This record gives sequence, structure tokens and C-alpha cells, in this order.
Amino acid sequence: MKNLILTVLHHYSYPVVEPFIRSLKATRYDGDLVIFVSASTSKATKRLLAKQGAILIEFSTTYPFNDSYTAVFEDISPEITLNNYRFLFYLKYLQDNPGKYGNVMLTDIRDVVFQKNIFDGIAPDKIYFFLEDASEIFRTSKLNYNWSLLANGPEVTNKMINENVSCAGIVAGSGIHIISYLKYIQTRLKFRADLHWGIDQGLHNAYIYTQANPKAMVIPNTQALVLTLGACSTFKQLANGDIVNGRGEPYHVIHQYDRFGDLLMYFKEKYVGSRLMQKFKKVLFAILP
Repeated sequence: MKNLILTVLHHYSYPVVEPFIRSLKATRYDGDLVIFVSASTSKATKRLLAKQGAILIEFSTTYPFNDSYTAVFEDISPEITLNNYRFLFYLKYLQDNPGKYGNVMLTDIRDVVFQKNIFDGIAPDKIYFFLEDASEIFRTSKLNYNWSLLANGPEVTNKMINENVSCAGIVAGSGIHIISYLKYIQTRLKFRADLHWGIDQGLHNAYIYTQANPKAMVIPNTQALVLTLGACSTFKQLANGDIVNGRGEPYHVIHQYDRFGDLLMYFKEKYVGSRLMQKFKKVLFAILP
């Protein structure tokens, strides 16, 4: 069976996501890349994404966002935000394609680059969650604590008070286990009026720390699979450009690289072009339909 990467693109032009696309291609990934693209995405961006082999599924910003996806939004408030309803897109796509895919990656797109094929680093019949820096715990992270309060209430949040926060931006694993995870998110989104930004992060962590799943692999930020940089104070980069852990092992995926200005410029220059080329592409895609 093929592997699958699922992501969402909204408000961004091709040069913004070019590091994601080109770095993924450099890993020789041969599975499917499905991108849910908003109606505001330019034709030029969609044309280039399709040329790179992406499968594009369009959605509007008006509930229920895609007419063929109405059922998956049953009992869910029209006030739901994109960071929450992306999970419902992923669930519906997987339900519509049973048995087609082996392992699946759910990922952000704007701030993600690949150094190696992530599927080479994960085992079958597992689901992988990726922790942020070890310093990022609910007790001291006001933002994550408040998101969890909104999503889960004080009882669950206080049970997780000393746990390391996991970022909801990347999840990977067997399609079967990914669907179970997404169904949990869907169930927790139902019959709520408070579907604000950040609810997804709270629900994601509640799944990890309250749902007993023997197939779940909770991966520390020091393991060379996914590096989440948001709460990191530094990172290690080799002379060849690879981002590595303390043992010198290159990470498969770098997430939130834009939190470090020098790293942002490195990946932009590597995958988008010189600063002059970056400016040219920015202007070009601002005027192209």
C-alpha cells in the first residue's frame, strides 16, 4: 500500500510552501501528497502544486467548507476554525479511501521541511506523537495550559500538568490508528460552541495522556525523527546544512524552523532561491491570478 501525507493550504502562495514541496521531493518520497487548498489559493499556486504531483482538494471558508464533506461535520458548530476542521478533512479523506494507504502523516505545511523520508523512520501498526522541547510542560506553558482548559476543562488539564507538551502540527502512523485518533478529535469537537483557535492542541494532548493506546509512540524532541523548534533555545546544524540531535543524527523532519531567523533564511535560500529571487517570486505571485 502507498504512504500518504495530508496537509492544508490557506492564504499562502507557492513560494511560501516551496521549502516543504522541494525538500519532500528531495527525499524521493513516492507516496501520495494530498493538499486541501482554500478557494483563495491562486491558480498559479495550484498549478505548480499539481505539477509537483500533489492531489488538490478545494474547500471554501464557509461552513461546511466542502459540499461532499457535510456528513463529517454533523453536530459540529459552523463557528469551527481551520486549525480544528482540518482534522475532519483528513478523516473524511481516509474514510473515502479504505485500504489504499499504509502509513499516513498529518502535517503543517508552511513551517515544515524534510531532511529524510519520515516513513523510513516509523514502524507499521503504530501511531507517533512528537513532543516539543523538554522545557515545554503544561505547568509553565501558559498558552498550552489555557488551550487545554478550553478543550478539556480543569480536571484533565491538571492531570497533565507536569507532562511534556506535544505539538498537534505533525502526527504519523498506521492509517488505522490515525483514523482512530481523528475520530476521537471529531467526537470531542461535537456539541461545542467554543471551537476557538488552540482547541485542537488541547484535544491532541488529551488523547496522548488520557487514552490508553498501546500502539502509541510518544517521541521526545531529542530523537532524530521530528524536531519541533518552537520552544527550543537553540539547535545544532552541521557544515553540510543538516539539522541534527545531540548524537549527531539528522532529523527526518524539521518543524517550526521559522522561529529562528537564520534557519528560516537558510531554508529559503536553499529551496526558494537567493534573496533577490525570493523578492521576485513574492512579487510575481502577488500579481499572478
